[in-house]
Amino acid sequence: MKLIKVSLAGDLQFPLSGHFKQKLKYGNLYGISIKWAGNLEARWRTADPHTWVQIPPRPSFIMKIKNLSLQHYDELLRLWKEAGLPHKPKGRDKKEEIKKQLESYSDLFIGAFEGEKLIASVIGSDDGRRGWINRLAVHPDCQGKGVASILLKEIEDRLRKRGRKIICVLVEDWNKKSIKFFVKNNYILHKDIYYLSKRENLEV
Repeated sequence: MKLIKVSLAGDLQFPLSGHFKQKLKYGNLYGISIKWAGNLEARWRTADPHTWVQIPPRPSFIMKIKNLSLQHYDELLRLWKEAGLPHKPKGRDKKEEIKKQLESYSDLFIGAFEGEKLIASVIGSDDGRRGWINRLAVHPDCQGKGVASILLKEIEDRLRKRGRKIICVLVEDWNKKSIKFFVKNNYILHKDIYYLSKRENLEV
């Protein structure tokens, strides 16, 4: 199953050459299905452009994309822990630091919610030259359903709106799953670049 963004019918973002289109209707949702690479994808139209629905055989999972705020801090830490995402709650991920980051990049703190439950997150940053993707995490119960791809597309769109033409991500070499995910989404793996850092302590 895939998670599909609700948008205006016809607002499609994948190749259409040589593929067929078919109008769909489910309840009060209208959309277009597209057969491509052997998979059926659909984009539905509702009143809320930030709502996503899942098919087939009918919408059974609804997810909303929202900006995160400091009030989501505890939920964020819980999500990162449950998703097995390394983080620094005593360093750059402590509440005071997250507050500073929100003041600079409030539009780049994004969460995916099922009802009121935070099921995924991504945090972007903008250094004025490049856009950076950080803390992309999906709850284990929701992995493998396309949630990460949806959040990746959302953060990329927001970074491009800021004028960033280069979008980067740092992934530790043991995290083969994440490396595979980003390569699949057209990120280039640079094996000729080394990452060096100088830290005040191991918690920052």
